[in-house]
Amino acid sequence: MSALRAQMVAHENDLADRLGDLSTLVGERVLTAQLTAIDLNSRQPLLQDMEDQSALRDSALQQNPEVQAARLTERYNDLAIEREKGRFMPRVSLYAAHERIDSDSVNNRGRDYRTNTIGLQVFIPIFNGGSSYYATRQAYSQRVQASHELQDMTNNAANLVRKYYLLCLSSTQRIHILRESVEDGRSLVVALDRSVNGGERINADVLTAEHRLYQARQELLRAIVERLQAYSKLRFHAGKFSEHDVQMLSQQLAM
Repeated sequence: MSALRAQMVAHENDLADRLGDLSTLVGERVLTAQLTAIDLNSRQPLLQDMEDQSALRDSALQQNPEVQAARLTERYNDLAIEREKGRFMPRVSLYAAHERIDSDSVNNRGRDYRTNTIGLQVFIPIFNGGSSYYATRQAYSQRVQASHELQDMTNNAANLVRKYYLLCLSSTQRIHILRESVEDGRSLVVALDRSVNGGERINADVLTAEHRLYQARQELLRAIVERLQAYSKLRFHAGKFSEHDVQMLSQQLAM
């Protein structure tokens, strides 16, 4: 009995963790009653038809948040290179000055001065060439690193889209198989219950069948939730996850 209690506590803790993850995913608190209320035999589509994998991949390369951030970093390093190169080049400045002096004493009366100056100033960084050269090389190195990071982010986004796309498809097939398993388990429980009434079976056989039916329902529910998670992650990495997806996921929990 103590072993069963310990196992029950472990299952309850695991359930609490999964409910927390699911609540974060859908944006609102999810209760156990909501999961048990899901119609596991519903033949309605779980989610809307997914787009083509190539279209989702192209979307990920353009709209994925991490890819966009890496692309902006690469662009920033391009500008940094031009900035460092500009410090080594001569700078030309155009300046203009106006000076006015009015006499403020009797002896200097009438001695007012006005001076206008326009000039061109050229600044040549003779002693700044070394530091500018190495700063430019460092900027080039950072640009190369940013390019590698962008490529890694791009490849990672494409791989994740492919992973979760295939997971959505395989989950759909798995759900179909598990639904048949639940139906078979339910029929077996009914048949064994009738056999017990007829004296051909004992209650232990019925309990064993009900336990297997419970496990099958548990696997089916887990497959449904995993497909919901795979779909949301697919939409996120494709850069298309929106409020509409959150609402649709919430509706799936109440269907």
